[in-house]
Amino acid sequence: MDEEVSFMVRRSDLELAIQQQMITMIANIVLFNHAASASLGLGASDSQFLTLLQTRGAMTPGQLAEASGLTSGTVTGVIDRLEKAKLVRRERDDGDRRKVLVVLAPDAVDRLAPIYAGQGAMLQRLLTRRTPAELEVIRRFLDDLVTQDEHG
Repeated sequence: MDEEVSFMVRRSDLELAIQQQMITMIANIVLFNHAASASLGLGASDSQFLTLLQTRGAMTPGQLAEASGLTSGTVTGVIDRLEKAKLVRRERDDGDRRKVLVVLAPDAVDRLAPIYAGQGAMLQRLLTRRTPAELEVIRRFLDDLVTQDEHG
């Protein structure tokens, strides 16, 4: 019985440590993205839109509003700034000419890469230190987080 209690305490401590580290990691990512946006003369939400467009592909302004939780007016402002910076463009949807899609400019990822290069190199160094079995656990954990986030 003592072994079971010890296991539960250790598990609880590990869960708490993971939660605290996730909060710290998220805060660091948010702060980094704010600084990256500022270095480009963009607003705080702008880099999040770029990430959404990079990971999900072209989106309508309404889809961006829904995904970000921002109002349509705020979304319009973000799109305007990104368009002025030549990071996105508005295009008519081929399937429905009434719809406007926001798409990444063809060179947007290449233009942003230098800003994120240090983060990418740091992540690669960390991943290199892990065994294939550890990488699989990390991948499954991140898959669960992303899937849970997308599906509530």
